[in-house]
Amino acid sequence: MRGTSTHINNYAQLHGIRVGVIVDCDYDEHLDLMTKLTAVNHSEDETDVDMPQKRTRANRFRIIRCDWMSDNLRKFLRALYAQYIDEWETSPTRRKLGGSAPRERVTTTPPLSELGHAAIGLWCNCYNEAWLATLKRHELCSLCIIEGTYDFTIRPRPTQ
Repeated sequence: MRGTSTHINNYAQLHGIRVGVIVDCDYDEHLDLMTKLTAVNHSEDETDVDMPQKRTRANRFRIIRCDWMSDNLRKFLRALYAQYIDEWETSPTRRKLGGSAPRERVTTTPPLSELGHAAIGLWCNCYNEAWLATLKRHELCSLCIIEGTYDFTIRPRPTQ
């Protein structure tokens, strides 16, 4: 059931991971975007029920896309998560901290999607144009969309 504390924790976990990557990699140019996003603005995950009962690897989750997000924003957020996975896999320090391995997030065919909770005050290229076209005028105004385009470029990570 959506809206349960488990789902809220999933949103918060993804948001925290992505903010952590931005802070850890000194991607200060993306802090403004991430402060405009809240935990519930991120895509959701659904547990893959086809997994064996005995855990032999990280839990696998099917990604539930947010209809309001543009493909560019979605790719940017997934790239941040991919950097988190890469850091976890290659950093002995991170792995020594214990805990579960990062979740494996997979897309489905056809993709699972839901409306989601649209973020307020983002650049126009952060929103899905087709979704924006379905909104009434007052709904569109309430988003407080910033004119101009956001640069989703992720600089190469600094080497240690």
